[in-house]
This record gives sequence, structure tokens and C-alpha cells, in this order.
Amino acid sequence: MGSITPSGGYKIQEVPLGSPRPFRLVCIDAGYSGLLLSIIVGQKMQGENLDYQVYEMNGDLGGKWLVNSYYATASSIHHYLKDTAVKYGHKVTSAVWDEEVGEWCLTVIDMAKGTEFEDRCNALVNATGFLQ
Repeated sequence: MGSITPSGGYKIQEVPLGSPRPFRLVCIDAGYSGLLLSIIVGQKMQGENLDYQVYEMNGDLGGKWLVNSYYATASSIHHYLKDTAVKYGHKVTSAVWDEEVGEWCLTVIDMAKGTEFEDRCNALVNATGFLQ
């Protein structure tokens, strides 16, 4: 096993062949798609060397369900989402594929703190839906 270093060189990793590597998955939006993915990851991927993070851009949970109107009442949907989700209050402002290291580079704003930080992941799920 090996990996490309940020400087462009190749580094051989001293691990047995077939060893699982750490894997980071980021999901944008804590609406139904993001929460369902969180449940599936939590139930099916335990002990699989997976680091998972969900970011929500609104000041509260719900993705597009929070800011749009549907047949179900907003309060009932909101109550369900708050009971199901744990983390919220982030806005992903940029997602750029870094070819050299084979990762997504994200720029994220913590809405509660007003701070910006960088996150990286191997796979990125855009669960923001088409109602933007």
C-alpha cells in the first residue's frame, strides 16, 4: 500500500496488505437524506474505520424541510428532525477535489461561532436536494 504525499511524492505505508485504511465521509445538509445516511452509517458501519460528519447550513436542523412549506406541518417535521439529529449549524461554502491527495477539501463556517475552518474527506455526499 502507498499514498501520494502533499508534495507529490509517493510514500510506502508499512501495513499488511489488505489492511483497511481510515476513511472520512462528509454529508452536506441535515434534512431527511442526511439524517437517513447518518442512521445507516451508524447502524451498518460500526467498527469499519469510518469517520462521518454531517454539516447543516441553517441555524437549525432540517435542510430544505426547515425553510420550505409542505403538506405536513413544519412544526411536526421540525420536531422529528430535532429528535433524530445531533449536530447542526454549519455551512459548507466550498468543496474542491484535491487531485494530488485524492480528497475533498471543504471550507466550512460554524454559524454559531462565526468561525471558518477547513475539513477534508475521502467521499462527499451532497444531500441538499433540488429545492435550493
